[in-house]
Amino acid sequence: MADYRNGLHLIPEHMHEGIAMWIERGEPHPSIMGSFQRAVLSNDLMEACKRADHLNRVCLFDWAGFIYNFAPSDCHGSAEKLLAWYDAHHPKAPEESKPAADPAEEDDII
Repeated sequence: MADYRNGLHLIPEHMHEGIAMWIERGEPHPSIMGSFQRAVLSNDLMEACKRADHLNRVCLFDWAGFIYNFAPSDCHGSAEKLLAWYDAHHPKAPEESKPAADPAEEDDII
């Protein structure tokens, strides 16, 4: 796979930092990611067109080329893949992965 940095020239410069943070560190969480970046990484063309600023709008074809040729395949494609990429970069502590205790099952203290 090609290094994503070799393809940054395809996308607007003001997007470089955000896409680098996503690819390298899985940040930010998709729920707080910029709406255009989330749409383009989720493979949602209609939403990407709606959310694009004037620079990204004319670069949508280049965004597709950047993502296809330079971005890791696991970091884009659907909302579920974005969450999986985030989770892969932010493993939960053992306590966080345990299901919460059901208060109804606890012994009553008298």
